[in-house]
Amino acid sequence: MNSSNKIFRRVTVVAMGVFAAGALTVPLAQAAPSDHMDRADKPACTAEQIDAARAETASKMAALFEAHPELKDRAAQMKDLPRDQRKAQAQANLNENPELAAAVKDARSAKSELRQECSVRGAR
Repeated sequence: MNSSNKIFRRVTVVAMGVFAAGALTVPLAQAAPSDHMDRADKPACTAEQIDAARAETASKMAALFEAHPELKDRAAQMKDLPRDQRKAQAQANLNENPELAAAVKDARSAKSELRQECSVRGAR
């Protein structure tokens, strides 16, 4: 009788542990999904889609450089700057000229849309 009480207590303790673990797991599973889970829901783009977005962006940027030689000159001057300085200078240049900023945004729209729609980071 004494050994059956020990077994009963052990089974009860194990059952209570399983119940407690289950009670704690359910709220965690129902918590809001994290960003990486959101990214997993997005479709992976094909290589053709990535290449098309890159090609569209390149052709639009080439046309923009052709229409605005000063933009091409500024880009060439910034080429050798460290990345953070280059980024700050580019943003300052775009802030000076809102129309040009809108044109650059339009030229880069295909790659921006690709990054939003797909789980792609390399579409820069």
